Amino acid sequence: MGWRVLQSAIYGNIVMKETISEALCPFCQTVNKCMAHDDKPCWCKNVEIPQDLLNLVPETKKRKVCICLQCIQAFKDNPAAFMSGIDNTA
Repeated sequence: MGWRVLQSAIYGNIVMKETISEALCPFCQTVNKCMAHDDKPCWCKNVEIPQDLLNLVPETKKRKVCICLQCIQAFKDNPAAFMSGIDNTA
């Protein structure tokens, strides 16, 4: 994922899509590199995901999609900026 997507995560332009794809991050819509269905443990098992970030995932997508590492880090770096850039109405 490039800087443009990370910049969007920090400064806005994030629109939650109605489509559910477990391969895509619900915030930036890039590949989340989830390995939940792989033989190896997923990277997310070693990352602390803030509950406040998990709460931002729409109910229809909870436990069905994975947040990418870049969005997790952007939220940890500046939660207010990340949250101000999310549009849950789309």
